[in-house]
Amino acid sequence: MRIGIITLYHNYNYGAVLQAYALQSIIKSMQVSCETVNYYREINGVAKKPRPKFVDDVINIFRSMTYNKAIDLPIYIKYQNKIDNRNRLFDSFIKNNISESKEVYYGHEKLHELNNYYDVFIAGSDNIWNKNLLDSAFFLDFVDDNKGKMSYAAGMSYDSADENIISFISPLLNRLDYISTREPTGKSLIEKVLGKDVFLAIDPTLLLSADEWKLVERSIDLECDKGYILCFFIEPSDTMIQTVIQIKKETGKRVICLPFLHQRINPHELEYADLRLFNVGPEELLFLIRNADFVCTDSFHGTVFSVIFNRQFACFRRFQDEKRSTLNFRIDHLLNRLDIPNRIIESTDDYNKIQSSIIDYDVVNQNIGRIRTESIQFLYNCIKSFMDKD
Repeated sequence: MRIGIITLYHNYNYGAVLQAYALQSIIKSMQVSCETVNYYREINGVAKKPRPKFVDDVINIFRSMTYNKAIDLPIYIKYQNKIDNRNRLFDSFIKNNISESKEVYYGHEKLHELNNYYDVFIAGSDNIWNKNLLDSAFFLDFVDDNKGKMSYAAGMSYDSADENIISFISPLLNRLDYISTREPTGKSLIEKVLGKDVFLAIDPTLLLSADEWKLVERSIDLECDKGYILCFFIEPSDTMIQTVIQIKKETGKRVICLPFLHQRINPHELEYADLRLFNVGPEELLFLIRNADFVCTDSFHGTVFSVIFNRQFACFRRFQDEKRSTLNFRIDHLLNRLDIPNRIIESTDDYNKIQSSIIDYDVVNQNIGRIRTESIQFLYNCIKSFMDKD
């Protein structure tokens, strides 16, 4: 039996790449042949093809200069080159660690031919079911009726949707043999609309233990004898930076940041940290989180890996606008499920409550162990049921 996974991992995002790696790894550990479909999503009927590097660089630099109202072109070219170098580490990680389909698929046009190569299809995790960017390929609409079809921990951070969205997703979900979501909001909505049981699964990155992730990481020589605070911000805000400065004053530890993770150059991100690292791919990020004394992040997967490596951390609210704010649910749900709901910072005053509350990882690790076992068993049972049908 051969399994094809379709998920999001082509966006130079640490979490997206590492969750794709984790899901494939855990399936391969079950002695099943597995590949990830090399797919570039379709948005509003248009395939999101990668642009030539030069064109992409020009667009990113123009957007950055417009955003910052600056005219110093050389500084933007300098830092765009650093971003490009970091992106190459992502490309290398994918090439060396993720088994991909032989063909590259841009949009839906040729996806149906995958039925010739795979017996079972899994719609993978991350935000594949984001209602603002729906792509029917992530609901396996291209898969033949006689093929196995399931989702694993599909990101669905909303518990309500308008009639257009419901009418779009309902028939697609009805075709799946097994459904699992990452958030209880998605579970609740689907069960309400379809009357089907939905399994609440953990993010694929949590399927692997700290020891397993340690085998993946790559070390960096930091020369930080007194330890460090790691800042892993996708979209840094004033609240985030002010809080980090406060933590630095109180602890006396150096601050390490990874600038411009949102692919937009903002020179203000360079001002608050003692050490700014660009040559950090997925492997290096794992090392940085595992060895940090404290992690400040606005990232879901930054939070996940802080937990996996038993780090003390603070999680900042990134999404404020109504259209994206439901994405906060995934972090809230994770922290509630692990019984550490008080790690959220919404204002600089919130750091005090985190400072006085040390995470008891004996309890957290017990929770992780339990839900990890449940999710692996669910995945195994689904795969076994498909094998039994052959």
